[in-house]
Amino acid sequence: MSVISEALTEEYGAKRAADISFHMADWNSDAAFVVAVHLFPERFTPEEIEAGVGLFLIHAPNHIREACRLTGTYVWENFPDDDENDPAK
Repeated sequence: MSVISEALTEEYGAKRAADISFHMADWNSDAAFVVAVHLFPERFTPEEIEAGVGLFLIHAPNHIREACRLTGTYVWENFPDDDENDPAK
C-alpha cells in the first residue's frame, strides 16, 4: 500500500493517496484468486471457483468503486445496456 500511496501523493495529497492505496490493496487476495484461476483453472474444483467468485463479488467491488470516487474516475451506476449480447434476453 505504501508504494501506491507514495506514487499518488503528489496528485491527490497524502491522506487521499493513503485512502486510495487502501482501497486498491485491501482486496489483493481476491485479485490473486482471479489471476490464479485464469492461469491454472485445472487446479481448482468447481466448489473452490464458486467460493472464490463469491468472495470477490462481496469484497472487491465496493473497494474499486471507492477508489474510483476518490480519484474522480467515471463510474456508472448501472452497466451499460447491451441487449444484443445478453444471454438472458
